Amino acid sequence: MNVRTDLKAAENFPASKPNAQRPNADGPRTAGAAIQLAMEAVDLTALRPLSLDAMSPLSQARAVLALLINCYVHQIYSSKNAANLAARDPDFPWLWWEDFSDAQKLRRFRVENQVAIHRCLTTALELLAAQKKFAGALTKISGSQLAEEAGRRITMAAFVDSVELEEE
Repeated sequence: MNVRTDLKAAENFPASKPNAQRPNADGPRTAGAAIQLAMEAVDLTALRPLSLDAMSPLSQARAVLALLINCYVHQIYSSKNAANLAARDPDFPWLWWEDFSDAQKLRRFRVENQVAIHRCLTTALELLAAQKKFAGALTKISGSQLAEEAGRRITMAAFVDSVELEEE
């Protein structure tokens, strides 16, 4: 198993809003586009924000969800690394960064929004698998296996974070 928890995996991490152009009807061209489409398929109003006192809690929750899904798609599981990626992204919504300056809040967000994260991640993985099938890299897609893979990635994030907490 290749588990990438360091920032080396970030080289393919899209820094700006993804381009949702599709080369064909079967799926998005990039992981960022797949994530954007997956987020459109999830009821974002059900998300629990980082802070109810935020100026725009839904926008905040949406940005954090996109950040975590991006990380999990790229096999970046550490909340600390995810926070570092957000800090380096010039397009990340900085208006509320002070409310979100540590990995602990990302961990809490993951726990409180696990169902939405799982749905969104599963959808993103399905879209990416459909594109691979169209390209001939896959012959069959199993929705249940992709849902299991999404669950595994969320579990890996919880595990990596627990290891990091023990080291602190």
